[in-house]
Amino acid sequence: GSIDRNVTQAQLYAIFSQFGELEKVVLQVDTSSGMSKGYAFLQFKCPKVANLAIEAMSGQVLAGRPLIEEWLGCNMDFRMIRELFE
Repeated sequence: GSIDRNVTQAQLYAIFSQFGELEKVVLQVDTSSGMSKGYAFLQFKCPKVANLAIEAMSGQVLAGRPLIEEWLGCNMDFRMIRELFE
C-alpha cells in the first residue's frame, strides 16, 4: 500500500469509528524502522457497519491519496476489512 506515512492509527480510528463500533485498528508498520507499510486492518463489530464504511469511504481522499477498500474476510468469527491507500 501507499498510505501517507503521516497518517496515524489514531486518525484511522477517528475516521472509521464514525460508522460504528470498531474492535480494532492496526496500522501495519515496519518493525525495524517503525515506518508505516502503507496499509491497515480494521475490524468492526458488525459486518453491516463494515460494509457501510467500505461503500462510503471507497474512493475518498485521505492525506492526498484515494482510499481503496475491500473485504479481507467475512464469516461469523472473522469480520475484517483491509484498507489500502493508493
